[in-house]
Amino acid sequence: MARMPTFDPINYLVAKRFPLLLNASSSPFADEDAQKRFNKRQEQVEEIVRELRQKSDDEIDALVSVERKKEAEQEAKRIADREAALFFNRRDSDADFEHWSRAAYWSLEEGVALSFGKEPTLVNWEKLLPYRQVSPFAKRYRKRRDLVGRAAAIKQIYDTNFPGFFLGWAKRNGMDVPPNLVDLVEKNGQQIADWPVLLEMANKRTEEAIESGKRICEEAIESGKRSFREALDSGRKMHAEALAAWKANADELREAIRTLTTENEQLKLQQASVEPEPEKPINAKSRLSLLKLILGMAIDGYRFDPKSSKSSLPGELVDDLALIGISIDESTVRSWLREAASSVDFKFPE
Repeated sequence: MARMPTFDPINYLVAKRFPLLLNASSSPFADEDAQKRFNKRQEQVEEIVRELRQKSDDEIDALVSVERKKEAEQEAKRIADREAALFFNRRDSDADFEHWSRAAYWSLEEGVALSFGKEPTLVNWEKLLPYRQVSPFAKRYRKRRDLVGRAAAIKQIYDTNFPGFFLGWAKRNGMDVPPNLVDLVEKNGQQIADWPVLLEMANKRTEEAIESGKRICEEAIESGKRSFREALDSGRKMHAEALAAWKANADELREAIRTLTTENEQLKLQQASVEPEPEKPINAKSRLSLLKLILGMAIDGYRFDPKSSKSSLPGELVDDLALIGISIDESTVRSWLREAASSVDFKFPE
């Protein structure tokens, strides 16, 4: 059974010093001068071998490490030179950021190419396939493309995305993207943020709005109390007018708080669509109210006919919701409409 040759450090160092003792283009035995040159080289080799054998193992290991480091540096330079010569590293493969920052959307493949600063029409996976085993850039491109595809599969991003949305997702996932491209996209009015960031910002704005509403309410109540005391001093008539004004103001404030609270609940529902939370059971009264809302909006907004056995409304609702980034199964929509029609008394408007 054949055995793998063992590593001989002295033979390795001699070979690095004299890489071509023999070569096919010139025989050392062709003439007397060639024979002399070969013999002299052999003497040099034997002298080097004697010197090396007098060194300690640590000294030999150190010399081997130096030669291997040189080899690694030469190989790295060879790979870098070869990589630099490939088409996707030439200047004419750089992306036109001015153009792409103004695009209404990017496809996934365009987003990957632009995240590397490459022109998508010239640099894409189809054209990089022949280099996937030899080019470091092609290998990085394949891995990033894989991450993008997986994110799209679970709707973190979509098949087409706003430039700012795609860049926000890429930055949040630790991907280096060209700063010039980010600046131009922001300059064109797009926010560099994806769903989690946008949701966090929306929650913060809602909390600030609620706090502001509470302060306004407290200030208004204090103002109403002062007005109430002044009205008492001015007489029954002015008291009644001030009291009525205060009540109206308080009603408006309460309505504002209810509106803010409703908006906050809607934002929480949106958050739940991104990061699902355990469902809470709906009591019978709340469920009936929900069914009334569903049926009322379907009839008034879409002219839904509850008595019809076949309706295209579920599909229309799914399509309309998809336009604003909301995904829902058509069978789910049909089930809710059917339950609403059977549970709620209704009549068509005149």
